[in-house]
Amino acid sequence: MNFLAHLLLSGENRAVQAGNLFGDEIKGRDYSYLPREVAKGVTLHRFIDNHTDTSELNLELKKVLYPYFHKYAGVALDIYFDHFLSRHWAKFSEISLELYAEEVCTELKPYVELFSSKSERLFLSMNNHGWLAKYGELNGMTLVFTEMQKILPNNAGMENAIEALEEHYELIENGFIEYFPILLTDSQHKLLDLF
Repeated sequence: MNFLAHLLLSGENRAVQAGNLFGDEIKGRDYSYLPREVAKGVTLHRFIDNHTDTSELNLELKKVLYPYFHKYAGVALDIYFDHFLSRHWAKFSEISLELYAEEVCTELKPYVELFSSKSERLFLSMNNHGWLAKYGELNGMTLVFTEMQKILPNNAGMENAIEALEEHYELIENGFIEYFPILLTDSQHKLLDLF
């Protein structure tokens, strides 16, 4: 669910970004029916998810978040990391987040039809509500978590998301600052391996 991170970690290839953004929607191991570069994006998505899910640092952060979200602690952490990526955007990109979000949303539209109707709804919501550019503000995060509540089961705990973020803000931000550069480097290496 960390859309901004998945996009940034894909490099500049929009087909790879599309596969990485919607990778959760592709089930099984055979996605050879997808265009080659989109399929590479799905592979990258799975690499990023595995990297994030197995990181010792992230496992510790999920333990802190578990009382709020239970098995959805990882989903909340992903979105929190997008918040901190937005807040620290200038360290990772030379163009503004607003311009990046506008370009990405415009240029990814042709790829949405390759994926499920759920992906299409998510993309439209992300685009129409300007999620990517709003991740850095708490009111923007409230919007994102409100939309997530519509998608996830009622027991996902997303109604607690802002409270949990405010309570553990410094801890999660420090975790992001330590972890994201590692993920970025490893994702760049994986991307090179795919091409």
